[in-house]
Amino acid sequence: MGDPSENRRVIGYQEAVDFAYEALEEVSTFPAEVERPAASVLHFCENGDDASLQAVIRAAETQALSFDALSRAAGLILERGEPLPSPLAVWTARRLSEQVERPKIPARFKRGWPGENQERDLLIYDLVTTFRDFGLTATRNDENKINGLSGCDAVAEAMSKRDLTPNTFRGIKAVYLRVKQKYAAGKRPGLGVSVTSELIKDTILK
Repeated sequence: MGDPSENRRVIGYQEAVDFAYEALEEVSTFPAEVERPAASVLHFCENGDDASLQAVIRAAETQALSFDALSRAAGLILERGEPLPSPLAVWTARRLSEQVERPKIPARFKRGWPGENQERDLLIYDLVTTFRDFGLTATRNDENKINGLSGCDAVAEAMSKRDLTPNTFRGIKAVYLRVKQKYAAGKRPGLGVSVTSELIKDTILK
């Protein structure tokens, strides 16, 4: 059998931006914390506690965690094929029609995440190297875009859309090269975040 990579098409720049944007969601939310308030929302729904449910809905106007908990709970209920309680149904309809938006997480909370920068840097490195494997140049000369945009450019654009930092080509390039140097020196910068398998699934020619 031939090398599966021979069947891969070259990923386009905008595809890379879109993929990176989705992958970066995990560093723009509080990992695992959403499950606890989501469980509370499910409890309120199952017990017909509309007053408590409305309190969470009001909190979701300013708290990203409450917003995510409502989204998570609504998704679980719909997966079961069950009807949403009226307050949650109205909120979900408004969310899907983009009448409500997810509140931004205050910068002071972002800075306080244990291991936040390590997780972010590993994901940036994995994204750039994966895009490289799919034909997008990993980096470029800082001042020269003649040869086209690079994987670092794509990740920088996605970071900007997520309101995350670093979100410039030079900033992403610095992270990429720093992690690359650690691997080259035989160091383990941490457990990487694998995005390759998902990207291969999406881009291998049928």
